[in-house]
Amino acid sequence: MKPKFEQKKARKLWMNVFIKGIVPNQLTDAPEMREFLAYASPDFKVPSRRTLTRDINKLGDETKVRLESLLDTISYVSTTADSWSSHNRSFLGMTVHWINGVSLQREKAVLGIKEIKVRQTADYLAQALLDLHQEFGLSRGKVVSTTTDNGANYVAAFKKMYADAGAADADAAEPVPDAVGDDGALDIVEVEEALQDADAEIQLDLPKHNRCGAHTVNLMATTDISEVIFLLFFTKILKKCPQKCYSLSCSFAATFAAKLKYFIDVF
Repeated sequence: MKPKFEQKKARKLWMNVFIKGIVPNQLTDAPEMREFLAYASPDFKVPSRRTLTRDINKLGDETKVRLESLLDTISYVSTTADSWSSHNRSFLGMTVHWINGVSLQREKAVLGIKEIKVRQTADYLAQALLDLHQEFGLSRGKVVSTTTDNGANYVAAFKKMYADAGAADADAAEPVPDAVGDDGALDIVEVEEALQDADAEIQLDLPKHNRCGAHTVNLMATTDISEVIFLLFFTKILKKCPQKCYSLSCSFAATFAAKLKYFIDVF
């Protein structure tokens, strides 16, 4: 028996085509697509591009809320981050990983993918990673480590944060004077200034940095091995060069001596 058609289920399946297939939303408004669907499934009311976009955004917001609630129940997680370029556009993506306490299986989710419209400096990447962590309530105590590739900008981002954190700890170790002015009155601290100081402390909250092992092995098998091969080849040439120069000089000397003897004998 043919199952009864459900418009709600059909719209959900239609939305998955665009989400999981990474299909442009304008396809839903294409006349050819609507003509095909009208013939294949006359009962299906094809949503417009605006409606489809609204449904996808709504699903994204609902999924984010569920993920935040789930992460609240997990004690420890790890994250990964990577950036890439495609069609002259740059993007930054971050995922989160944890162990299911019941099944002991590794689970994962996407925290976000954002377009990067500025240079990927160490400062920018550090702040972008912190923003994504804080957006999902992931504190440094909860995030065991963050794994990235061996890019110099990522390595510098974590090194800078560790250096800043060390300086902050040194400042915190110094005795803090009483907030009393020279006239004996209490110094007034503006709320905005206090909030800025709190933000500065939060900015030092990057977790431990791990370099991706797969990327490291890939570099060893491509870049590093090429340098080794070149070095071995160049060393081999250097060893042969003096021998060839000596042989050439001996040959030149013998030829010159023979020619000199010839001219002496003739004249």
